[in-house]
Amino acid sequence: MKEALRYPEALKQETISILDKIRLNMSDILKRKGQVFVGIAGGSVVGKTTVYAQELSRGLSDVLILPGDDYCIGNTGSAVLHGKPNLHVPEDYDPELLGSHLRDLRERKPIEKPLYSFAERERLGWTTVNPAEIVIVEGTFVLHQSFNGLTDIKVFILTDDHSRFIRRLIRQRRNPKQTDLERLKEYLELTYPHYHSDILPTITNADYVIQNTYDAEVESPKMKTHQTQLVFTGITREEDFLNLFPQCTINSFSRHYYTHDGFKPGEVLYVSENTNINNELFYGLEPAINGNKAIQTPCVIFNLDGEVVDLEEAGYQRMLTVRGLEITAQIGNTSIKFVKLESGASVVQVSCISQNGDDSTPVPVNPFISHELKPQPITKSRWEIMNADSK
Repeated sequence: MKEALRYPEALKQETISILDKIRLNMSDILKRKGQVFVGIAGGSVVGKTTVYAQELSRGLSDVLILPGDDYCIGNTGSAVLHGKPNLHVPEDYDPELLGSHLRDLRERKPIEKPLYSFAERERLGWTTVNPAEIVIVEGTFVLHQSFNGLTDIKVFILTDDHSRFIRRLIRQRRNPKQTDLERLKEYLELTYPHYHSDILPTITNADYVIQNTYDAEVESPKMKTHQTQLVFTGITREEDFLNLFPQCTINSFSRHYYTHDGFKPGEVLYVSENTNINNELFYGLEPAINGNKAIQTPCVIFNLDGEVVDLEEAGYQRMLTVRGLEITAQIGNTSIKFVKLESGASVVQVSCISQNGDDSTPVPVNPFISHELKPQPITKSRWEIMNADSK
């Protein structure tokens, strides 16, 4: 007998492995029917393929994982927006073909499955796929009403908006045909609104709901290098810094810091408007502090060219805006930066990128720095300083 853990009750199963329950359900149906079909749905980058389909098939021999995304119509579809297919609405998929293939597989017939390229946004060809005892079909709209009765077990992977936003931006950077700004606009204009209007409502058809939130400590992009910082006091005027380092860049900035209900401790997200360098979206973790040294954790920086985006369109809340001036001198792999906030607070940071990722790598203090610049212990986090200065 199939056990249904329907939303939102499924999210309360803190001590029960839902995956184990699904496996038991699969085993029961397989014994009774000789075949079992599992549908896994959810928004973009929630782990339908890389996590849950693979996990459910682990240790099993006769398994077919059928990607629902291969049934996207692409450039020939009816939902083309801005010259590109909108992969977030049901109209850009071929439910008749997928439904026909699921019925054929149920009858133990081979199928000719399409091969879809996200890079080219179109079908590239076809491949023969043989039936199996266990068929796991995963895709955005697998729980859509078009597929009612075609799967025995229906699973929805639920994530908060923040988790999907960060994961998608990181994944989309693999597509060289899109700029950072295009990736971000695609999320704000298509991915975010259509998830809530077209994808999330299919959760009501699920037998099981699994929540998969973004873990910044585990999932942040890994860097072969890291940055350490020393914070100095002793220079409070930009003129003093310019006298020491006449060859430098000067940039005025406004940084809009955002927060979200899905934030974990230490996460930082801001959009920076700059005068002399490209605008940026920054995501990372609060640097680990050790004495007067701050170890910069892996982060992602998105180039917004000359445009500014408002993340409130994607469910974020603007927490504060910090304005100020940055003067940067670059000597080898050492960056020396004077930062002065609108409030009057100022600081000098000496940063060094370590190529071997060794946190113990000392920061070389450039000999041109005045002896009056003494390293000061860091006693407050960046959030405490900014909150104090913004009042």
